[in-house]
Amino acid sequence: MHTVTQMAALRAAAQAVAAITYGAELCNLSLDGIEIRGAEARGGDVLGDISVWVSGVAAVDRLRFGSPAGSGWIVDFNYDDDQRHDLAAAAMLAEEADPQDTRDLLYAAWVWATDLMADETAWAAIETMARLIEMASPSVEEE
Repeated sequence: MHTVTQMAALRAAAQAVAAITYGAELCNLSLDGIEIRGAEARGGDVLGDISVWVSGVAAVDRLRFGSPAGSGWIVDFNYDDDQRHDLAAAAMLAEEADPQDTRDLLYAAWVWATDLMADETAWAAIETMARLIEMASPSVEEE
């Protein structure tokens, strides 16, 4: 069983790798997630923004289930609060950018994120970054 701290660190690390992949400049990385410098000035890459939100969800799914999904949905109705928050934020961005859902942005971002989690080199980088986030974070008492 993985601790809340481990899952939070993995979520943040996956978001960071996704953001960097889309060309963002990170200004903060912690158990609470990431902050991107000049996010609004990046020029409307809404698919990238949605992908960052769902990458943390996909990473926690890979951690829980032990293998990557790759190119598709995993139906998991056991999402934690952070995952539900991230999915809601991603859905809101998709709705704002494409109200008629003609581009299927949320699904496209999910496929991209699950493919990233299935890439063993990217996964190794995410796990390494997650360990560094854990080490740099203050101790918290686990439930």
